Amino acid sequence: RGTARLAAILDALPDALLLVNANGTVVNANTIALEAFETPGTALVGRGLLDLLPEFDSKLIPGSMRRPDHIDPRARTKPTRMVARRTDGTEFPAEVTSANLET
Repeated sequence: RGTARLAAILDALPDALLLVNANGTVVNANTIALEAFETPGTALVGRGLLDLLPEFDSKLIPGSMRRPDHIDPRARTKPTRMVARRTDGTEFPAEVTSANLET
């Protein structure tokens, strides 16, 4: 029941959302994200965030070996425009904000 509730909440969001683990791997994506990346079902799950957002600053991924100690783990980044890449290689403009949800 909890998983279904989470899926319903994520799908109610008006923006695309990718949930990424500490290693930078997509573990969940809402319907808007699937539409933006033009992928069916769970096709984004298991993909690397940097494959989908090649311009994303990898230092912001919690498990990154390059992560500096001075980054606040609760910090949210400002919206940044960058190129997103679909699984077929086509690209589209995206505005990206990231936040660490680990406690």
